[in-house]
Amino acid sequence: VPFRGDEAMQIYMSSDYFTAFVDRAPERLLTQPPYDIDTDPHLRILNGSVNRYLIGWFWQFAGYERDDLPPRPGWDWGLSYDDNVATAHRPSQDQLLAARLPSALLLALSIPIVFALGHTLDGRGAAYIAAALYTLNPIVLLNGGRAMQGGALLCFGLLAILAAARLTAAPRSPSARWLLWALLALASGLTLASKHSGAIFVIGAFAWLLAAALI
Repeated sequence: VPFRGDEAMQIYMSSDYFTAFVDRAPERLLTQPPYDIDTDPHLRILNGSVNRYLIGWFWQFAGYERDDLPPRPGWDWGLSYDDNVATAHRPSQDQLLAARLPSALLLALSIPIVFALGHTLDGRGAAYIAAALYTLNPIVLLNGGRAMQGGALLCFGLLAILAAARLTAAPRSPSARWLLWALLALASGLTLASKHSGAIFVIGAFAWLLAAALI
C-alpha cells in the first residue's frame, strides 16, 4: 500500500494514547478554542479517536516509545517528500507496519460482518457474493490497509447496519432483542468515534429500523 501523508498525522496523534494510558493524565486531552491549524487540539477534534488510540497501543506493543513518533504535525505539507524523510516526519517501514495493523485487522473483521449482512438479507448465496465484492474492492483494500480511520469506520459502521438488519429480520426473544439493541448502541458509538462521517452509517441503521416500523 503506498504511503500517504495523513498516515504520519494519525501516527503522531497516537501520542494521546500515551497521555491517557501511560501518563494517566486524560485531563490534558481536553480542548477548547481557538483551534490553530495543525495544533494538537485542532488535530484532535478533526479526527476520530478509535484509530489513534489503537495505533498507540500497537506502537507500544511493537516496542516503540512516544519519542519514536513523528514530530508535529506528523506530516509537514509545506516540505517536499525528501525533506519530510530527512526530518523524520515519515515513519520507517517497520513503524508503518505496526501502525497499519489496527486498521488492517478491523478491515479483516468487517468481512464476516458483510457476509452476515448478506446472509440476513438474502441467504448464503448473497452472502458469498457480497463478501467477495467487498473483499476484492481495490478502494476498500487501499484505504483499509493504511494507518488511517478507514478500517475502524467500515468495521463498526457495518456492524451497526448488521444489528439493525437483525432486529428487523425476524421475531426474536426479548433477551435477544436487548442484546441486539446493545450491540447497535455500542457499534454506533464506536462508528462515530472512528470518524465523523460515520454518522452516515448510524443514520442508515436507524432509518432502517424506522422504515421497518412504518412498513
